[in-house]
Amino acid sequence: MKNLFIKFLLTINVFDFCLGYSFPRVQIRDGVLHGSIHKTRNGKNISSFLSIPYAQPPVGNLRFRNPIPCLAWTGVRIADTDANQCPQHDGISVVGNEDCLYLNVYIPKQNLGSTKDLLPVMVWIHGGAFISGNSSSTGYGPDYLLDKDIIFVSLNYRLGVLGFLSTGDLEAPGNFGLKDQVLALKWVQKNIRAFGGNPKRVTLFGQSAGAVSVGLHLLSETNNGLFHQYIIQSGSVLVPWGYQDCSQYKSHVKDLAFIHFCPTSNSTSIINCLRSKSIDELLDYRSIIVDNTKRFGQLIWTPTNEPESEDAFLTDSPENLIANNTMKDLPFITGSVGNEAEILTEALNSTQLLYNFLEANVRNLIDYFMGYYLKPHDVTQLREEIISYYFQESDINHIRNEKVFITT
Repeated sequence: MKNLFIKFLLTINVFDFCLGYSFPRVQIRDGVLHGSIHKTRNGKNISSFLSIPYAQPPVGNLRFRNPIPCLAWTGVRIADTDANQCPQHDGISVVGNEDCLYLNVYIPKQNLGSTKDLLPVMVWIHGGAFISGNSSSTGYGPDYLLDKDIIFVSLNYRLGVLGFLSTGDLEAPGNFGLKDQVLALKWVQKNIRAFGGNPKRVTLFGQSAGAVSVGLHLLSETNNGLFHQYIIQSGSVLVPWGYQDCSQYKSHVKDLAFIHFCPTSNSTSIINCLRSKSIDELLDYRSIIVDNTKRFGQLIWTPTNEPESEDAFLTDSPENLIANNTMKDLPFITGSVGNEAEILTEALNSTQLLYNFLEANVRNLIDYFMGYYLKPHDVTQLREEIISYYFQESDINHIRNEKVFITT
């Protein structure tokens, strides 16, 4: 009852009046949003609208299906609390909720509703190896960007098995997380003007798996005209963990079905059975163990190519699409973040077992990972140059006193 009463007060503006100031409110196509006020690192007032739905919850029969636009609501929607993050494993337990397809919009307070001087829009796609992260990840909010006059949008998209499982056919073609991103970009085109944003000046940017996502958007025909420039940070569509052919998914899906006692006779049987499983079951440790032991140095649930269809996001490999000159010709910035992949170096230096493994296998590891990118004779040359530069005649003990960052 208390929450209903507060929502009633907000609807009639009494609550705002009692507090002595007005909260930001905006009318979009789906209904009215009631946001909140924040300050940037330099004390600039900004308006934030959190947990705005852009798709229907992908639950039940909508699991492992392409996203569907959200439904309109009546009254005022309170948009001042972070949304559920999409289901993921935090190393201890499963966190998040399947009802997670929401986005956030942050704007300069004085620009709300302005249609005269529309501001450029930046849409952020978070990283996390396609298995973790969310729209409100620490360090990726509006505190810095909104010191400038821009509109900032961040979004959730489906992750892991829920976002990227593929049966290799139209039963579950895959790339659901990427299709979520496309639907969010369509939402921006329809609604950002109400926030004072310019739908013709949208920058798409991301880091790590988010950067791979941005690169794949450049190769897809499903998003033409939805963004106009891009920024890629520490990611590429050509990294071995950023894409796999749909033929490689057959064993992943059958393994997943097997450990959850699902029939494996055909795609329909598998998907119907997996739709009946709980999130805890789909993301439990049995699945993680199978994932991690099958593909050393790669990821299980990644973007893939799909059968030809009206809704297909990607129908060929990034390498072939680039060779066929299908990449969008747009202004861009690309580079790496500071202290690239320091988390790996920290782990190797803080755990003696892993460090000893690296020390004993440094040549094999270099050959394995560089083999994805280089011809055999180039791998040999690069391996010896890395060892000579960093390890001083194979003695890698000095690495503990240096900052060595491995790009992944």
